[in-house]
Amino acid sequence: MQRIFLPACLLIALGCSPSATPQPKADAPPAQPAHDGDALTADEKVVKAFILDNADDPKSVEFARWGPNVSGEQLRALIKQLQDNREAAERAKWEEGKKLYDADPAKWWEEKAKWEAAVAKVDGLSPEPRPYPDFVAPSRAVVPPVFSDAGEIDMLVRVRFRGNNRIGAKVLADAVFSVKKHNKVTLWTVNSGDDWWEAQKTLWASMSAR
Repeated sequence: MQRIFLPACLLIALGCSPSATPQPKADAPPAQPAHDGDALTADEKVVKAFILDNADDPKSVEFARWGPNVSGEQLRALIKQLQDNREAAERAKWEEGKKLYDADPAKWWEEKAKWEAAVAKVDGLSPEPRPYPDFVAPSRAVVPPVFSDAGEIDMLVRVRFRGNNRIGAKVLADAVFSVKKHNKVTLWTVNSGDDWWEAQKTLWASMSAR
């Protein structure tokens, strides 16, 4: 198998790369702050081995920054928070509509029918009063596709590193890798930075609210 280096466009290819060879590892520690790599956690050692194993020139690889890392428990707690917030927002909209309906059921259904006809181009919608629909909670699914395997993740490890690619040019990469059961490592996201977790939380909140 052709070996690859990991920056920018090459990081995308790593999404389908084989996992690193399993190594002994203690239970996933809590999220760690950013540091310069003087003492690596067990998960960071697994990611380091994975990067070196997939580098064009392993001897040229220099690790500049590790963390902040996020535990699987923190990730799953965030997902639940996003789901709860989304349901609360939908319930608030439902309650607002219910108040309008209670004030004038016929008027409410008339306006709703006009809106549905304008949007969906549907003919024959009835404006007659009908029972106000019960609240239906939104799907607990969250929009960002990176959440699809959240239940399997032990730790999200962010690392910035540089090294030579296959033509000998020095390149820089900054990415987050997920470490799953049996030390399976996969690329999670790129262009990270020390504030990647806060930035991602803001992005995911806006996506899940749509």
